Amino acid sequence: MQNLLCTPHGYYFRMRVPQRYRDHFKRREFKKSLKTVDLQEAQKKALCLAAQIEDCIQRLDVLKGYRMARLPLFTDIKVAEVAVTRDGYRIIGLETDPLHAETEAAQARELYAAAEAAHLKFVNDTPPVPVPVQDDSAAPVKLFAQLIEDFVAEKMISGSWKNARTKGRKQQLLRCLEYFGNCNIATITRDDAMQFMQTVMKLPLNIKKNKRFDGMTLTEIATKNKGPTLSPKSINMLMTDIASLFKWCKRFGYIENNNFEGLSVKETAQEITQRLPYTTAELKLLFNDTIFQHQKCEASEVFIPLIGLFTGARLNEICQLHTDDIQEIGGIWTIDINTNDEQKSVKTKDSRRIIPLHPDIITAGFIKYVQKLKPGRVFPNLKHKDGTFSADYTKRFKTVRDRAGIAKADFHSFRHLFSSEMEKRNIPEHLVAMLLGHHHQQITFSRYGGPKDIERLAEIVNSLTFPITIPAWNN
Repeated sequence: MQNLLCTPHGYYFRMRVPQRYRDHFKRREFKKSLKTVDLQEAQKKALCLAAQIEDCIQRLDVLKGYRMARLPLFTDIKVAEVAVTRDGYRIIGLETDPLHAETEAAQARELYAAAEAAHLKFVNDTPPVPVPVQDDSAAPVKLFAQLIEDFVAEKMISGSWKNARTKGRKQQLLRCLEYFGNCNIATITRDDAMQFMQTVMKLPLNIKKNKRFDGMTLTEIATKNKGPTLSPKSINMLMTDIASLFKWCKRFGYIENNNFEGLSVKETAQEITQRLPYTTAELKLLFNDTIFQHQKCEASEVFIPLIGLFTGARLNEICQLHTDDIQEIGGIWTIDINTNDEQKSVKTKDSRRIIPLHPDIITAGFIKYVQKLKPGRVFPNLKHKDGTFSADYTKRFKTVRDRAGIAKADFHSFRHLFSSEMEKRNIPEHLVAMLLGHHHQQITFSRYGGPKDIERLAEIVNSLTFPITIPAWNN
């Protein structure tokens, strides 16, 4: 059934809004969770929803005169103009004929009855017949908590938010809900939004893990906190997600102004550059660790940093690899960053790419290791947690970094180093974008293809040299 969408969380109903009513409904598509994983139940619910929407659209068509030729209602009376507004429908005028005043009055009453049956408010400048005015104060208002649920659901269904990031981003929104309460968000002013940001700036790291703050409000926590606070980057990420929610609410008519728009804190040069590329000395310290030299560990702990160093790939992109993502193309071994599995995710559509493997990775025994595996994931010891495969590995890698005495660089610093090496070699930006999975205007397709691309990119990757030596994997 074309109106059904199957997701890991169950079935969703989807139906396109006719072009003529997109301004009225403030959306291009109707979307709703059917709250079931059973196909037959989902089909029944979807049919009911489709019928209800079709009926509503037919009534709208009647009111706007789209089907007047087919309807007795419009045999003698014609709607001259009907404007769709946020408050309902406004009749600008009706064609009238003095010889048929009674008939037209009766048919006008039918017109208003049709509006009432469709639960639509009808606003009139000069009504030809008395029409009761609907009380705006009685209209239901969606409160903050429900708006967050609707917003997150739409982001998930549309694919704007991936599973890997949804939980964390929703937590950001819930922090705002915790501060303001489950209120009508139209009551939140610009001053309120600025006060919220001031409070967030004083919050400690890892609030949930600090039992000292149990039972306190965010305002109380901010007042009592005397330790380290959230970084400007973390604050700005939170404010950006909240501003995105309020922008969505404005688009659908829940608020008139986005009072969180543009709110952010300034990041200093030191904070912006705090995650630096690895230096030559740090690489030597890191890869001289016993993990790499004696390999009394899982294969993931040896190969993931190597792949990160020589490809610039993001951590989770490497952790989620499948054995069939390791491919030989034209005699060149590559890794395929894709989303062909429901548990995989990428940051953007441009992140899907193919990257040639450096000879040092192959010399370290990576291909032989993969070829011995059963079809499935390359690093099966890494479990899927909170939408990613990288959570557990992050802790292990931190242990190695701490032993090496490396404080400011982390796994993402491999990506910074790769980018820096590309810049030193004056590699064209569009080729670097292909390797790192960035958007670039010269790249006309979301994924490059063909041996010529692979050969050129392999030349670039193979030009990298780092002062490390790792024994071949024999476990």
